Amino acid sequence: MGKTKQRAKAKILIADKVSAECAKILEAGGLDVIVETGLAPKELASRLKRVDGVIVRSATKIRSQVLSDKSRIRVIGRAGIGVDNIDVDAASELGIAVLNTPDANANTTAELAVAHLFSISRGLPAADASVRAGKWERSRLVGSEISGKTLGVLGFGTIGKIVAQKCRALGMQVMICDPFVADEVVSEAGFVPRDLAGMLPECDYLSIHAPLTKDTIGLIGKRELARMKPSAYLIHCARGGIVDEQALADALNREKLAGAAIDVFGSEPPTSANPLLSARNTFFTPHLGASTHEAQTATGLAIARQLVTFFSTGEAINAVNMPRFGKHELSLAQPYCELMGILGKIMAATGASKIKQISLQLEGEAAELSEALLLNAALIGLLADSFATPVWSACR
Repeated sequence: MGKTKQRAKAKILIADKVSAECAKILEAGGLDVIVETGLAPKELASRLKRVDGVIVRSATKIRSQVLSDKSRIRVIGRAGIGVDNIDVDAASELGIAVLNTPDANANTTAELAVAHLFSISRGLPAADASVRAGKWERSRLVGSEISGKTLGVLGFGTIGKIVAQKCRALGMQVMICDPFVADEVVSEAGFVPRDLAGMLPECDYLSIHAPLTKDTIGLIGKRELARMKPSAYLIHCARGGIVDEQALADALNREKLAGAAIDVFGSEPPTSANPLLSARNTFFTPHLGASTHEAQTATGLAIARQLVTFFSTGEAINAVNMPRFGKHELSLAQPYCELMGILGKIMAATGASKIKQISLQLEGEAAELSEALLLNAALIGLLADSFATPVWSACR
């Protein structure tokens, strides 16, 4: 009898510094691992033609320039929550799944926001500098208590929820603005739902925890800042670009806002031309939201496990550009997906150019499966030979 041909192992490129445990989990899951960090765009584009997946943090930028129809990768794993360093649209066009780890570093980022809240309320950086300068300015360095004050949280995702919970425990009144979360959900969690226009005039502190999207770029600008109290503080530990930096600097310098604590910038690191660096009463950290030993380990482990699952079962956990199907559902659907793919190829061979619409009727055991999943499989068979770029679905 001949030897059974073994299936080649999928190759994963780790392109940013992550926990060493990440590679161990990938290898234990049957994947080959290549670690190359600090790659220039041309080098990265070349590597992506020879690997099946890539893991990045925030340093490596996966733009459309490094992706092409010659790219071999099937999945991009982001060890962290933000995917603004990844061209998700370009990846989607090429059939590349983009996964992130929205919960692994959430607590760390939330803790930094709360730390900024305390620091800016008590003027801790200024107090430290004063003592180091040989001064003892107790009367000048009078701060504010946060208990009893009102916090506005912009964005009620995982991080925003943790910030809200921690600040409520500190005795603050917490309002939430998130157009994608129903007011009932916010109320049931014990917080006050508000739209942005209604929240800004009421809050003593505004903490931003929204993702950077085309809809949130410049979301907090001159008009929004003008709605806030002159005694209010802004805390920004989300993504640069959400806040109009010039507008914020102007509001601070004109004393229309009491102060700001900033962890993220539109361009990082900021240059001397950034107006915030010379604005009054500002406090900065260099994008430290996820920079704890615990978070760096957690994000690396989480994305490694997700990639092992992806290549073993096809389940795309925390995918940002495709629907989520569970391992059990994918397993049940697999033979039906294969059948639908064959039927799609038959339709293509008999005149795909004349097909205007496809309908699907499921009966028996198949009726319990996702109609969208099976229909997608049929479309793959129908269209696979009509495009230069891959056509694919979650069913493999």
